[in-house]
Amino acid sequence: MCSEEYEKQNKERKESRKFDFIHMIQMLYYVESVPDTIKYFHSLLETNGKLLIIQPS
Repeated sequence: MCSEEYEKQNKERKESRKFDFIHMIQMLYYVESVPDTIKYFHSLLETNGKLLIIQPS
């Protein structure tokens, strides 16, 4: 499942699961909107949760 499918599925189910840690490793190449994707996954973090993004330059 890609990140956009995950986001759509969560919005349809109205799930609000929160995470302590989310990693995005070499996946931002494949999304339509990088800022929107980061914003969405950031919203899924618990307070003081961490978002790790690894993207080669």
